[in-house]
Amino acid sequence: MGIRRGFTYYWQIKNFSFAWKSCVLSPDFFVDIMEDTMWRLVMVHRLASFKDCIGCYLTRIWDEADSPECLIDYELEYLDGDGFSLLQKEFSGISFGKDKIPARKDFVLVLKNYISLPGDTLTVICRMWKNPLLLREEGRCFAVTKIKVDKTSCVAFVENFGSLEPNIKRAVRIKSASKERAFASVNICVSEDAKICIEVIPIYNEISKVLKCTVILLGFEGKQLECCRDEFERPEKKPEDTPEQSFKFQFIHTKSELDRLFKEDSFYVQCEMEYSTVIDYSKIEKTEYALNLSKDMAISNLKNIHSASVEDERLNYLKEERLDHLKDDLISFYQNNILCDVKLKTRSESFPVHSLVLRARSAVFHNHFLNDFGRSIQFVQADLDPDIARRMLFFLYSDSLEDIDSTIARRLYLVAITYEIPSLKRKCSLFLLQNLQPSNCCDTLLLADKHQDRSMKAVIQDYIHQHDEEIYSSNEWNNFIKNNSLLAAETMCLKFKKK
Repeated sequence: MGIRRGFTYYWQIKNFSFAWKSCVLSPDFFVDIMEDTMWRLVMVHRLASFKDCIGCYLTRIWDEADSPECLIDYELEYLDGDGFSLLQKEFSGISFGKDKIPARKDFVLVLKNYISLPGDTLTVICRMWKNPLLLREEGRCFAVTKIKVDKTSCVAFVENFGSLEPNIKRAVRIKSASKERAFASVNICVSEDAKICIEVIPIYNEISKVLKCTVILLGFEGKQLECCRDEFERPEKKPEDTPEQSFKFQFIHTKSELDRLFKEDSFYVQCEMEYSTVIDYSKIEKTEYALNLSKDMAISNLKNIHSASVEDERLNYLKEERLDHLKDDLISFYQNNILCDVKLKTRSESFPVHSLVLRARSAVFHNHFLNDFGRSIQFVQADLDPDIARRMLFFLYSDSLEDIDSTIARRLYLVAITYEIPSLKRKCSLFLLQNLQPSNCCDTLLLADKHQDRSMKAVIQDYIHQHDEEIYSSNEWNNFIKNNSLLAAETMCLKFKKK
């Protein structure tokens, strides 16, 4: 009897516990030794029918040019992050065709009571054999899906905790690790048995369903006293008038013990939140064919792919870290007036700056220094309000926008055009498009039209079409029509042209 050759598909899912969708799709894979067919694995979880379980099934991507039916045997297997088998199951004589795509529970490999995975990595192996024929050679394919995990943190300062009364919550002052808005509010209270209780309430509406939180008690010298971790899933639809889900931690240490440990009657609580909203990448890493392929070599390839990915992530992290350090140093030189060689003079205030930064970031400032080459320049004039000038300079040094709203973004957009700062224009445009509202879309549309920003204008007009009933009945739109009748007519007519 001949050797039964087949095709094996290895699919690694990294940061699996952060998968927020009910289905995660593998990269599509092409099997030319099985009549040039296309396939996909589907991972299902976070569903009522798969409570505390994960499930995976194989499906065929059918095309009109494909053969109407494909009869195969196949096997599904789960491996943990260390390569140990968790569960496997064989399926024999299964027909995949246009109207025969098995996705019933009978064809799903269900793993129950899984708690954690080493490295938070799950590998699914799908082995396929053509029934009843022998294939001319073996094939295998390696694919990786990585879910991007974002982390944010803050420090809450707890003072006068000696005055805390049982079961009475007290809001804690937040010191965020970044200059963005705080991602959570923090409350503290003392239980009936004098245990310290911390409540962390996420306030980011846009973060994903899956949240993980770590809370650490810290003394003034940074010494870690106690650490608690937890996670929860947000429901798809939260009923109205129901409180936001929160993390609730009860620490081992009592109030009296903290009194003895922290003589200053205060301590710090460090909060770290992990969440995900996007898939970082999902791709085929490697495909190979041969007469005989070693299983050990396949596992070795999996580990090599994992190691290469880890190394890539490490190098990317180090690269980003170096860039962050460079940016921080530049900002420090600017904010502390170190080696500044010129002053930017606005309508009512002057700012010490570095001519090299102005020249590198703005074509207008570059030409100003170029035209005065050889002369000693002490001041550069800028017809700007001090606040807008300050924000522009912060962007020139940091490449980021700080504490802005749509009104400020529109003003900075104009500054970017006036002083020819393309990167600032792109950032402001992106911010305005991401924050479109029925109340501000008219002003933003007028801005894009006036400065012939066609791509920005098209996005805004499309937004208006999608929210036409709300926008066309608003006071903002009525005022817009009175003063900009041609642009309003153009926008309204576009909707009918697209139909």
